[in-house]
Amino acid sequence: MKRNHWTCQASGLALAMTSVFLLGPAARAQSDGPAGPPPPREVAHTSHSRPANASKDADIKCAVVRWEFPASGTPRLTILCPPAEIFAPLRIYVQLGWKTAAGVPDECLRIIAPSGTMTKMRTSLAGVAVWLKVGPESEGTPRTKWVSFDMLVGVALQQDANHP
Repeated sequence: MKRNHWTCQASGLALAMTSVFLLGPAARAQSDGPAGPPPPREVAHTSHSRPANASKDADIKCAVVRWEFPASGTPRLTILCPPAEIFAPLRIYVQLGWKTAAGVPDECLRIIAPSGTMTKMRTSLAGVAVWLKVGPESEGTPRTKWVSFDMLVGVALQQDANHP
């Protein structure tokens, strides 16, 4: 049963990432046709808080592969979903970032994301959020929070060689 769950979740993640980032706003835009305006549709949540009727299973379990600050461009986070500790015949490497330097959140320099750290991810039409530890601005203990990303830098699929 777990196998099918993770295979479906990995397939769903790949589809969600494609629709959110690769197709962009053009895929979500609708024009008035000869029959008039399109019917009203549900408005997407722009925050990454979970709707009251959503289950915890909507969060996708992942592991941090790398948190980096390239010499040029914006910081990037690479995650592996699901993490290696969870059985899955298919894994997805996702590299996330921000479109512009202005879009990078102020807390970016305080993100604590060593390789191998377990995390989770949520997707929406607005983008992707990852549950990350953020250090305090001054003294205090780090806290964990949703950090939003608005650009998909790359995606790679990896099939488990033992489970073709």
